[in-house]
Amino acid sequence: MAVPVYGADQYDADIRRRMQIYDFQNVFYLPADAGLGFDEGFVRLDHIQPVAEQHLSRHRGLRLSDDALDVLHEWLLRFLTNRVPADSMIEQYRAEIIEEG
Repeated sequence: MAVPVYGADQYDADIRRRMQIYDFQNVFYLPADAGLGFDEGFVRLDHIQPVAEQHLSRHRGLRLSDDALDVLHEWLLRFLTNRVPADSMIEQYRAEIIEEG
């Protein structure tokens, strides 16, 4: 399965903030990482599609950390089933970010 990564620079600060706090069920936020040369972005879970491995010719060699991959799985299951686990990492993160303001 593959999901395209979109640049967040096409949106204003308010929309980027909403993406950052997971206010959209179909959006998974990806923070910038200067060390990797990666700008702030997001993936749209409603754009996931199967792709044969031989067609992934332009892969940049980046991958999510184990923790980030766990959160992506949680968010994808939430998107697909509308179920939130009792120990939701996303909900904990959202509470922290919203509290920071």
